[in-house]
Amino acid sequence: MKSLLKHILIGIPTFFLIVLLLSSTLHFSPQSHTTPLSDHWTISLHGKQYDDLSYNHLPVSALPQLSAGDRISTFCVVDADPVDFPALIFRTRCCAFRIYMDNRLIYDYPLSRARYGHFLGWQYHIVSLPQDCVGHTISFRFNVIQDTPFSIITTPWFGCFDDLIKLFLHRHILALFSGIFLCVFGICFLLASIIFASFTRDVFSQIISALLCLDIGIWILSAMQLGELFTDQSSMPVFEHIIFFLAVPLLYLLLGSTRKCFRSKLFLWLSIPSTALCIPLSILSITSEINIFPVFFILIGVLFGLQLYYGIIDLGRIQKENFNLSVFVQMSGAIILTFGILLTNAMAFRLSFYVSGPNMLFISVLPVCSLLFVITRLSSYLISLAGSHQQHLRSVTLSQLAYMDALTGLPNRARSDQLFKSLSESSDDFCLISLDLNGLKEINDLLGHPAGDRLLVSFADTLRSVFIGYSCCRTGGDEFLVIMNCTDRETVEKNITQMNLQLKALDSSEPDMDHSTAYGYAFRHECPEQSVHDVYMLADQRMYECKRKQHEQSHSPASDSIKKS
Repeated sequence: MKSLLKHILIGIPTFFLIVLLLSSTLHFSPQSHTTPLSDHWTISLHGKQYDDLSYNHLPVSALPQLSAGDRISTFCVVDADPVDFPALIFRTRCCAFRIYMDNRLIYDYPLSRARYGHFLGWQYHIVSLPQDCVGHTISFRFNVIQDTPFSIITTPWFGCFDDLIKLFLHRHILALFSGIFLCVFGICFLLASIIFASFTRDVFSQIISALLCLDIGIWILSAMQLGELFTDQSSMPVFEHIIFFLAVPLLYLLLGSTRKCFRSKLFLWLSIPSTALCIPLSILSITSEINIFPVFFILIGVLFGLQLYYGIIDLGRIQKENFNLSVFVQMSGAIILTFGILLTNAMAFRLSFYVSGPNMLFISVLPVCSLLFVITRLSSYLISLAGSHQQHLRSVTLSQLAYMDALTGLPNRARSDQLFKSLSESSDDFCLISLDLNGLKEINDLLGHPAGDRLLVSFADTLRSVFIGYSCCRTGGDEFLVIMNCTDRETVEKNITQMNLQLKALDSSEPDMDHSTAYGYAFRHECPEQSVHDVYMLADQRMYECKRKQHEQSHSPASDSIKKS
């Protein structure tokens, strides 16, 4: 755990340092002068006129809450340095408008778009101006579509058209990169999770994480108006609302799948109403004039509190055996992402935000939190993968202990029973060879158990080298078994002859030991009932007959050498 905290304390500052270095490396200086038109505005609203106002003080000093159907007129004199290809860039909220230059119409964002079903949400606009616009009066005439306590337009920026585009992209470079990266990562991670579902654990959590990354990536591109580079502008506000609300049920699903708390009463009491509310809220935000975003802020806040609750529980388990590092890392990433959504929502809908326009904190906070979520998701996946590998190794080790003879490395009696069961379920013919190593007890008594162990190991190695492709088992102390899927007696005899030749060679290298063996074999077709047990008993009977003949013939050179010694 200390190592983990060390890596976290080093990794997070390193991440932000890299982001800072990239931001400074991508520094942009416009070739011409760009300036905000923030002062000396005259505004007409509800039959009243407000003179010499600044956009930085509009919400607190001048305008009351706006209602659907309100009409607002604003104008000022363009007081800036002349530039080539002059233009304005600004963002509007829930309104249609027209722009005039000295009472001459130069831009129309028509009200008919709303009347024909287009949702007019937050929109960036880049409006080209006449070349001689400096010193002339520019005026806006707005039609408010939805009740709102917020300003309907950000401070317009004046400058060269190309410089305004480049400045816009430069200010949103992190959002553009993170949005595209999250979309690509979400799709790739989703496909990988589905394709390799049978090889990994917690697939549902991985799929939800992939969908969440895709959801946040699309929202970043749409909310920052960067989606206009890839799709029609008119569809982006709808995506922005629907997808932002979709994050809540996805985060609840991620929490439930990560913490395995779908049956928890606390989780159900909070997740079901919140998820059920998100669907109508997303529809109301588009189709009605009701301001529902404070409710959404509450939903995100409740989710964030629930995540912190489970996070505190996990912190209390750090020193315990049931602590799951993968779950803790996943929870940390989800908490960071939810905090980013909460903070973005708070900044987006505070009263003064849409006056001065999106600042760098608003543009950066959710992309940074989303990238940190991806890092924690990948870290959790690697931790889970490492845990699965260790569990597999433990399983293999236990399997070896259960079905493998520790001394010789051959399958043991339990494994031979499994093989017998498989043979009994099949109708194929086979051959069983029962073998009994001669003189093991005498060698253990006279030369010691290490010598007996060497005899067993060398005999097992001989079986492996001779009966290639067949199953060789040690079924007892000096008892061995070979299972051959062969019905040719000549092949069996050939393998036994080769075995005896190798054993005689071992006698030459170790004359104080007897490497001989008694053997007997039987085929399935020799037994009327074709029972595997009957075949084994017949092979064992023939092995004992071989042992009796060997004893009668007293062919045991190794035994003679032992007696002489």
